[in-house]
Amino acid sequence: MTRLLTVFLLLLGLTVSAPAQAGKGSLLEDERLYGVKTDLAALFERVDEAGLPGPLFEAKVREGLVKKVLPKKILGALGKLEKVCLEAKKLLVASGLKASPASIGSVAQVLSLGVAKQDVARLLAGLADAKAGPGVVAKSLLVVVMMSEGGTKGTAAVDQVLAIVVSAGEKGLDDWIGKNVKSAKKGGGQSKKKKAKGKSGKKKHKAKGKAPGKSHGK
Repeated sequence: MTRLLTVFLLLLGLTVSAPAQAGKGSLLEDERLYGVKTDLAALFERVDEAGLPGPLFEAKVREGLVKKVLPKKILGALGKLEKVCLEAKKLLVASGLKASPASIGSVAQVLSLGVAKQDVARLLAGLADAKAGPGVVAKSLLVVVMMSEGGTKGTAAVDQVLAIVVSAGEKGLDDWIGKNVKSAKKGGGQSKKKKAKGKSGKKKHKAKGKAPGKSHGK
């Protein structure tokens, strides 16, 4: 759910980092990153100049710090993210859709899930042909991510999303998202119940196993 939530925030054009968190300036002053400070500052500058989603890069750094990843490895991960975002921007520009930081981040997430570039290009071209607005583009990318997370990969996911857009438009996307979010919540609840039932069964079995021993001791 964390990845989906991050993507969803990006699709809405919201910042990934919480308001209470400081920006990239504080990251550059973090003593844990002093060894890569110059390279990190240069990367942040490139991100700003290219119109890439800065909050996504900042979130990546914070995640690395929390996990105590080595600074050079964090920098390497940011370099890979930069390449994916630049590729996402190229695909958006080629399709004729607006390459906003939020849409770039969303397309980058789709690419990072392993969806082939040609499939992403086909999706974006189809949305452009349908004269899809920012909301439809955002939700279409979200549905592709959700389908990919659920096991429907690449070409099949793109085909299904384009079919929904053509036949039912934004309402069709809203219905699909609503239905599958409810299904995911229900599935999570059932899974928790099964685990609880399993633990309860083990306890009962254990208690039954102890009873004969006690009577035998008497």
